[in-house]
Amino acid sequence: MSDLIQRVPDLRGQLRDRLERRLRLGIYPEDVKLTEHSVAREFDVSRTPAREALAMLAREGLLERIGRGYVRARFSPQDIRHVFEARRRLEPYAVRLVAAKAAPAELEALRSAFDLLAGQVEDAHRYMDALAALRRPLFEPSRNEHLVRLLSEYEAQIGYIRTKTLADLETRKISVEGNRRLVAAICAHDEETAAREMLNLLLLAEAASMNVI
Repeated sequence: MSDLIQRVPDLRGQLRDRLERRLRLGIYPEDVKLTEHSVAREFDVSRTPAREALAMLAREGLLERIGRGYVRARFSPQDIRHVFEARRRLEPYAVRLVAAKAAPAELEALRSAFDLLAGQVEDAHRYMDALAALRRPLFEPSRNEHLVRLLSEYEAQIGYIRTKTLADLETRKISVEGNRRLVAAICAHDEETAAREMLNLLLLAEAASMNVI
């Protein structure tokens, strides 16, 4: 029996999160077709939460409906460029706000999240998990709920891209050093440097993405 599922009202939400992680980390093959039956069997749940979880991921743009099942959404080079264009506008501004507003406890949470990231650089799956976890303390101290919600909408696309780029150890090493400089700037309340380091990270990530898509 899967260790996933606590028998609680938000069963579909738990299932959605587990499926999203498998897709984000590339655990499922590129050509996998997920159905409510296969998901229900894998996680030892009924078909109703399986169907609802798959539909949630389709609405978020991570899956596409094909006949009776779902496949991983495909992102073209233009799709990727558009995602990064939006991120270049939003994320440097967000970290500028965080550098200006973050309280000591929030900065400590950010440092802790980065320390976890730095300790996982040798393992691609653990690094991607830690990088996804870093985004919450990186943006929430902006005190702008609408901005944080908007940034979270890109997570599906970002996760897909990361499965391609962060499989490479050298890319992970570049990523961790860039994030080290970013976190240091935020903790120093240096808004200009934080925005610049965020932009640099995005430019590097976009270039790496174009090489693998």
